[in-house]
Amino acid sequence: MRDYIDIGSSPCEEDCAQVGSPDYYAKAKTECARFIDLIRRTLGEEPPGAHLAVKSNPHEFGTYYEVVCYFQDDDEEAQKYAYRCESEAPARWDTNGSEPEKPAPRAKVCDSCLTVAYDNGSPGDRETAALVMVELGADLEDHLCDQVEARDLGIKCTCACRRR
Repeated sequence: MRDYIDIGSSPCEEDCAQVGSPDYYAKAKTECARFIDLIRRTLGEEPPGAHLAVKSNPHEFGTYYEVVCYFQDDDEEAQKYAYRCESEAPARWDTNGSEPEKPAPRAKVCDSCLTVAYDNGSPGDRETAALVMVELGADLEDHLCDQVEARDLGIKCTCACRRR
């Protein structure tokens, strides 16, 4: 069975975008993408069965976004990685106080589309999930693609949902 752990929208000792503030959506998605990149650089890439993603959550003041680690609960390595993300994610962007780096270029399928792949039973590794979405994304449930939803961020996605 698939489960997830909430990690947060940014390192716990840093300020973060606030729900309801101007441009919250764009700021929060950028912040979460940077946090995912920082976690991967610090703890390593996700093992098969685990996947870092941005998850939307309803709130009385509006939808908020945070980083979660999805994992297969019957996969010990994936489960350990998820719990490491929760307990060992960096508390600060870096040690010298400079601005966080922009995320390094990643796979060509956005995190939102990858989440749909995992939700539809794709194997745990990122590359396979990306290939599934490139080939079958248009046939899977209608979903929000980061390239469409956050055009101003310049996110590129080659999921087949883009060809609908």
